[in-house]
Amino acid sequence: MIPRYSRPEMLQLWDEPAKWASWAQVERAHLETLASLGQATPDVLQDFDRALQTKSHSDFLRRETETGHDVIAFVAEVGEAMGPKSGPLLHRGLTSSDIVDTALALRTRKAISLLDRGIMAWRKALAELAFKHADTVTIGRTHGIHAEPCSFGQIIAGYAAEVSRAHKNLLRASELIGFAKLSGAVGCYSQLTPGFERKVLGLLGLEPEPAATQVVPRDRLAAVATAVAAIAAAMERFALNVRHWARTELGEVLEPFGKLQKGSSAMPHKRNPVLSENISGLARLARSYSEALSENTALWHERDISHSSVERVALSDLFIVRLIDALNASGPVPSGRLFAAVVGMLLNYVACGLACGPIVLAGWCRRPAAGMAWPAWRTAVAYACTWLLAMASLYACFALVGAVFGNVVQSTRGIMSVVIGATLAHLGWHELEQRVDRATLVRRIGAACLMTAAIAVYVL
Repeated sequence: MIPRYSRPEMLQLWDEPAKWASWAQVERAHLETLASLGQATPDVLQDFDRALQTKSHSDFLRRETETGHDVIAFVAEVGEAMGPKSGPLLHRGLTSSDIVDTALALRTRKAISLLDRGIMAWRKALAELAFKHADTVTIGRTHGIHAEPCSFGQIIAGYAAEVSRAHKNLLRASELIGFAKLSGAVGCYSQLTPGFERKVLGLLGLEPEPAATQVVPRDRLAAVATAVAAIAAAMERFALNVRHWARTELGEVLEPFGKLQKGSSAMPHKRNPVLSENISGLARLARSYSEALSENTALWHERDISHSSVERVALSDLFIVRLIDALNASGPVPSGRLFAAVVGMLLNYVACGLACGPIVLAGWCRRPAAGMAWPAWRTAVAYACTWLLAMASLYACFALVGAVFGNVVQSTRGIMSVVIGATLAHLGWHELEQRVDRATLVRRIGAACLMTAAIAVYVL
């Protein structure tokens, strides 16, 4: 993963020196167990620590070019430095997968822990944003088209709930990855016992794999990858809608824009939703890594190494990628990076009505002379102004009683429409509303009342 899209703390966890260090952690636990069982002197740990301090990343890489095997290179370099007495005890009874898979479990759990902190902060930020805007009115959309007014906080709460579900899946995957093996070649304990394995893994905080082959089954890593991909999908859904809300004709939710930030080399004034677009792109990478890691579950017999190349690239990049950090450079706090443009939300409703204001002042109230036709534009203005007043009243209602009870009040619009229409017809404004008989009027009022009652029962 290139530095531009890497999380520094994750990068340090998955680089080559960190890999050698995790192998050393496993090998040391192995030697410590040998010493505790009387199969090695306590000096073996001092010899190991001293030898490890004399070796560097370049030493292991140099030996690997000779042996063509990174674990052999590590064991050979450290074992030789430990001396003829302690050196032969290093890696005794183990195969390379014992070290690699156990160390991989340790690093993956640490990576999940780092990811967990970021997700917890993001969940908290979404919850705070939802409560903050519980009474902020926006327009709900279906198929991308205006539907009904709703609470912006309600929309954010949906994202918070989705992230919460994905987070729980990640925590379950963290439990699945906490298993390892030290059962040797093809997993048959030919040199070490299950009891010895349990002691070593206990020092590392891991559990023995119940039925290992020469490797730990790869469905465990696949579960982790799937959980991370689900988090990426939740973030992408959030980012996708931020990109929609930030469009010029909407402007409902905007990303921050620094004083010196530029949107384009040709059009520097543009305020592009680049953070959200980065999230959308990086989420695609996360899904592709998840798919590749899931395909690693099918290995030949007791093992092959077709999984190795995939894991060296996909597993590290899956965690390194800066999905969460893209929300906030100092931490995943979208509430500090985004703000609800309430004015933009209101304009989506009332701009059309406001545009009719000058026309109204120009004399809409003047009736035409006898025998003259009523201009079509005057009829349109009447409807527009009525709609404007209705929307202004609706927002005032939402501000006073909240979005939930406001929707109940809003449902009375049918009753009001029937009453207003009948009044206009009675006053002779037939260009706006035609007169109807009493039975039709009663049916209309009855239907409107039933609609209001139904919504009230559903909401309350």
